[in-house]
Amino acid sequence: MTPPPALPERGRTIVGLLGVLAIVGVALSLAPSSSIGQAATIDQPTGDAEAIVETDPVFETGDAADDPAIWYNETDPAQSVVVGNDKKGSLEVYDLAGHRIQRIADGFYGNVDIRRGFTTGTGPVDLVVTWHFGIQVYAISSTTRLLSNITDTSTGSIAVPTGGEGLCLYRSPVDGSTYVFVNSRSGHVAQYQLTDADNDGKIEGTLRRDWVIGSETEGCVADDELGWFYISEEGVGIWKYSAEPGAPSSVDARTLVDTTVARGGHILPDAEGLTIVYQPGGTGYLMASSQAASDVANSIIVYQRQDANAFVRNAKVITGSMTDGCGRTDGIDALAIDMGPSFPHGMFVCQDNANTQPSAGNQNFKLVPLERLVGLVSELTPTTTTTTTTTLPVDTTTTLPGDTTTTSTTTTTTTTTTPPTTAPPTTAPPTTAPPPPTTIPPPPTNAISFVGGATANASATAHTVTMPASVRAGDSLLLLLATNNLATVSAPTGVTGWSQVAALASGSARSVVWQKVAVAADAGKVVRVALSASTKANLAVVVHRGTSLTAPVAAFARVAAPSGTVHSTPVVAVPQAGTWAVSYWTHRDSTTTSLIPPGGVQVRSNSTQTGASRITAMVADSGAAVTTSSYGGLVASGAATTWNSHVWTVILAPA
Repeated sequence: MTPPPALPERGRTIVGLLGVLAIVGVALSLAPSSSIGQAATIDQPTGDAEAIVETDPVFETGDAADDPAIWYNETDPAQSVVVGNDKKGSLEVYDLAGHRIQRIADGFYGNVDIRRGFTTGTGPVDLVVTWHFGIQVYAISSTTRLLSNITDTSTGSIAVPTGGEGLCLYRSPVDGSTYVFVNSRSGHVAQYQLTDADNDGKIEGTLRRDWVIGSETEGCVADDELGWFYISEEGVGIWKYSAEPGAPSSVDARTLVDTTVARGGHILPDAEGLTIVYQPGGTGYLMASSQAASDVANSIIVYQRQDANAFVRNAKVITGSMTDGCGRTDGIDALAIDMGPSFPHGMFVCQDNANTQPSAGNQNFKLVPLERLVGLVSELTPTTTTTTTTTLPVDTTTTLPGDTTTTSTTTTTTTTTTPPTTAPPTTAPPTTAPPPPTTIPPPPTNAISFVGGATANASATAHTVTMPASVRAGDSLLLLLATNNLATVSAPTGVTGWSQVAALASGSARSVVWQKVAVAADAGKVVRVALSASTKANLAVVVHRGTSLTAPVAAFARVAAPSGTVHSTPVVAVPQAGTWAVSYWTHRDSTTTSLIPPGGVQVRSNSTQTGASRITAMVADSGAAVTTSSYGGLVASGAATTWNSHVWTVILAPA
């Protein structure tokens, strides 16, 4: 599972936390091109689903294909890939047309999982982790889409005290650390922390926790926002534990999410693959493969992601006009984000036990538009467009005629709230309707307030800004970057745990917004964003208190305003009471020095560089809870209209 560009990538929906888009035959109210990124709802589907793509069959016969994971290509979503294991002999990479682009043939490979933006001493990498004689860590290239082993051991694998039938990754919302869970047919589970302790760009693993579930286990998934670890005990059901390494793992510290039909549940044994679909505000879905004893009885069970994981629906991936279905499914994965024309709302992948159509062959994986299985809150793709946000060429020009390269930095900090009075929970999560396991103290009330911010302007290949000293654990952090060319942007470093909300590219400008729930150690730290070429850029951070402790961004929209148009923020539906709204305007020209804000907002940052093609950016918030059902349409003035502008609306959820 690759969470949201949080993008949370096995099963990650990124709306609110990362732009989720879509297709399909369900009710959708489309808006004109000016509404790019506006929130919409895709209704919960009914009935079964058909795949539209299948991968090349694996090379080995019999029960071979096993577990898929989706890697999201931020630069060109249609160039995303599926990584799957042939447990009889290889690890394989497929494009979204189902064609094999890499095969690493070296004997048994266990389950596989992916996380983007892992920080190493040589820069951020996207991790593909599998079991191969221990934990084996690969980096996936953003350009070639091929895997290379970066495990920091002489054997190329991290030795573990258990087999590796099942495996899943977890990025802690408490401190941003990345962990891998491995489990075996004996029911033994081990949790390792992945690090690059010696800063050599290679990954080590340290055992943090191990325990025994009971009987045979395999499928597992962890929720990077809510802090839960789910695991399938094949003949029993699905268990839910705290994913934090210091949490207890005894039988009284776990919850049974669902059980087999013989015990009164919904699962036709075996309970197998698990994945998560991330949606705004901690909502979404836990999805499970009910493998059953026959191809036709197999189904996908959908549960709510939040609270006690209530049952939602049961569906099959069936034979359709383009492929056969998924029978006796083992591994599954899902990612709710625009992945190009074939999967504009996201994708679900399942292993097929019996590959019969369009021609019979060895086992393979089927690719299904995600909205055919679950309802989604989605950001709309316009019906007609005048700009594009993907597959744009990289502009490596460092300066344009008349450029100068001056640097300026401004910082503002105010503190208006009092320290929280409630201590963080210290006990294990309860076994019914548990709250998220976290050590972040809750705010004193549901009221959101502005804490502080900082801004830096420069022409450079790496841009930095210092976190305000007033940052406290539990605060929401928004990091906002605007650049004057299309250089590739790396994940932030120096302060860990960021998840990308979304990005936008048009003309010769790019903007990116990240979110994070602060930990105490973030105060006063320097966050750094590296680019592939020198750019003039504005980098800002704003801090709010009293926001959600799991997913501060509840909804968002962004749009490129072409030259000759006013810079009006997109309108976003307000999902709940008590929210605040953040507005962000960016502008590229050679004369503007600041933007004039509209009425009714509190400006938190408004600055620029000097010289030609400079970026001027302004960040403001509502200064109080939003009392209307939608927010946006705010116009910043004072800039020439001869260059494109990017405008954003971001809605912050209360705690």
